[in-house]
Amino acid sequence: MPNMPIGLSGPMVRAIQNGRKTQVRLIWSPIEVFAPGDRLTILWSSCWSFAATVIVTEVRVQRVQDISYNDVRAEGIEVLHHVGHVLPFRDLWNKLHGPEAWATNPEVSALTFVMSEGTH
Repeated sequence: MPNMPIGLSGPMVRAIQNGRKTQVRLIWSPIEVFAPGDRLTILWSSCWSFAATVIVTEVRVQRVQDISYNDVRAEGIEVLHHVGHVLPFRDLWNKLHGPEAWATNPEVSALTFVMSEGTH
């Protein structure tokens, strides 16, 4: 996939720009297959303006509920303890995808990325 636009909230865009967010999870689709080296254009979802370009370094297909403590932190979510680390991510997932989205435990593409040169 050459260059896919992804809309993210202001706090998540800032987390990318500050180096705190290095992963994103997208509901898996056989049509949108990602590979290391793919470029993602990050847009501010509130106004759909350009925010950054990132390069995918790792792709994993997994169930959303399989997210680890380190993955939650890489998603840009601040967690203080391993106990209950999933709860802030679960709440965000349900906010973005609907109140029962977490419960359905969909397959996701878990993409790890680095910031592209010149887009800080």
